[in-house]
Amino acid sequence: MVLGYSRMMYIEFAKRCDIHSFLSCLIHALQYFGGVPKTMLTDQMKTVILGMGEDRKPRWHPLFEDFCRNDRNVSESLPRPATANEGQGGTGGPIH
Repeated sequence: MVLGYSRMMYIEFAKRCDIHSFLSCLIHALQYFGGVPKTMLTDQMKTVILGMGEDRKPRWHPLFEDFCRNDRNVSESLPRPATANEGQGGTGGPIH
């Protein structure tokens, strides 16, 4: 994870690339930074984005969606797709 303004990084290696490992690493990153950023931007990693809907919006993994809505109070609404000018070219969309 890289913070947008300060470019501060958190790196963690994991043996698995599943949603549970991803969420664990994400929680560790948020703990390391000392909080939850206002916006997080993901790329189209298959761990969190299951595909694109007919409306061209991402279909988020249910556990990731639940994490964003409830577990960490990251989001009150579903994430929206990113535009080409947001983040570092990520197309999964920011999480508000």
